[in-house]
Amino acid sequence: MAGKEICIAMTNENRTSSGSEAENPPPSTPSAKTYKHAIDQDYAISILMEMQRTLGKIENAVEKLTESEVKTKEKLGRIEKVMYAAGVILIIAVAIGGWTLNAAKDFAMTYYKASMEAQRPQPVVPPPTPQNQDKK
Repeated sequence: MAGKEICIAMTNENRTSSGSEAENPPPSTPSAKTYKHAIDQDYAISILMEMQRTLGKIENAVEKLTESEVKTKEKLGRIEKVMYAAGVILIIAVAIGGWTLNAAKDFAMTYYKASMEAQRPQPVVPPPTPQNQDKK
């Protein structure tokens, strides 16, 4: 107990000599710098933990984006094959359509020529007479 009384007496002397308690804190309590340093450390740790959590989210998003890119490339590969096949089918359809139109044109021209010849006036040939038959 004697040590405690000496400590209290020293504290009382400090109060009376300096006039304020804030300038000389008691030795048993941490100083304001130590307390502020502890708060700064807690704040820094909380910021680091938050950054780590955010970084984890970003890493997860990048992984999902990479997987999505792979799936998109597969889909584009399928679409590329389908487009190539559609182009080949289109070329075949155009070729068959062209051949059909050419055949239809030829048929129409033949029918038109035949109808024009049928409408052309025929020269009148006189009927054969018995006199004309003897001369031959």
